Amino acid sequence: VIVGGSASFVGAPCFAAESAAEVLALAGEAAMRSGAGTTVLALPDILLPALYPHLRYSAAFALPSSGGNIVFDEAAAKKLFRGATSVAMGMGMADGDAYSYARLLLDETDATLVLDADGLKCARKIGDFGGRAVLTPHIGEAARLTGLTTEEISARPAEICRDTARELSAVVILKGHESYISDGEWVY
Repeated sequence: VIVGGSASFVGAPCFAAESAAEVLALAGEAAMRSGAGTTVLALPDILLPALYPHLRYSAAFALPSSGGNIVFDEAAAKKLFRGATSVAMGMGMADGDAYSYARLLLDETDATLVLDADGLKCARKIGDFGGRAVLTPHIGEAARLTGLTTEEISARPAEICRDTARELSAVVILKGHESYISDGEWVY
């Protein structure tokens, strides 16, 4: 399952819908080609018309939206996550409710969660991922996640990556020209 998109992803709603749809469609196609099996793209209901021309290998799932952002709907979330083994969330979500979807996923399923981009905004609120998440911040997102400056992170990226992974009980991939991956114990 890939959850993302919003009307305000890059500006004007019409252009945003086209851009978000193409990115999400490409993500779905990549998942299918990599052997992920059935891939479901979950996005705000207002983006579905823009997505359909780009949809090749995935199913689409409309999530309720308000003001162009995904809003939480427990029944929709349970239906979406039923049978899911992994969920990538956050790409283009803007101010969508990643927290409530992630919390339900972690509390009521065994699926693994990958948080990227706007989805990372909820990571600090979740706190402990119980070893079931992969967080993928670039240095700016890592600064928001840790409360450190980008300069502090740049000075000690491996240590910050490891400490953040340990603190949140998640795998952290600190992306950059040199990327670091840590499970809280080891850094690669």
